[in-house]
Amino acid sequence: MYNDCQGEFSKLMEEKMDLRIKKTKKSIIDAFLQLLKEKNFNQISISDITRKAMIARPTFYLHYRNKREVLVEYLDILFAQYLEEIRPVLRQEDQYQLPAALFRQVRKNAPYLYSLLHENAVVIIQDKLHQYIRDVFGLMLREQFGEQAPDISQNVRDYIVAAVAGMVWAVILKWMDEGMQEQPEKMGKMLNTISRPGILNLLNTGM
Repeated sequence: MYNDCQGEFSKLMEEKMDLRIKKTKKSIIDAFLQLLKEKNFNQISISDITRKAMIARPTFYLHYRNKREVLVEYLDILFAQYLEEIRPVLRQEDQYQLPAALFRQVRKNAPYLYSLLHENAVVIIQDKLHQYIRDVFGLMLREQFGEQAPDISQNVRDYIVAAVAGMVWAVILKWMDEGMQEQPEKMGKMLNTISRPGILNLLNTGM
């Protein structure tokens, strides 16, 4: 009986601690995003973040080593939201909705992303974009082909990811530079039309 009560108490304390951690990290990320409306990424300091989040500096370092890690977590949150949106359509033959959902995410977060298009932040975003596209490409193959997925080498997969990531990045930058006048659905169809034939050819030939 005592052990059961002790176990329940420990569980409640862990849940309470988890909620406290989530609340603190949310405060830090929210502060970071507010600052991105005022400054470029390179201009934001840890002191700026802690002041805006109304936390002590040591509290920040309990959760992140630097502002790069805050940016990475923010990008991972966006990707998680993106994945949630595209999962229902991964098996559809016409995949324009995958890039369309990405353009919707970019438009929604544009006030923050504009301030990230500078020096160090760009490198972080490009690295994460490669990772995300690799993950989506793997998911798409599994959903559409299952165990019958095309037998292509890791080297070819890497080149596909690099080519798609480079194209997506260039088109997003152009779209943002033009004021995002075209609708995300139109941009998704355009990007799909450009990239899909080449990718399908590689999958069919199994290079």
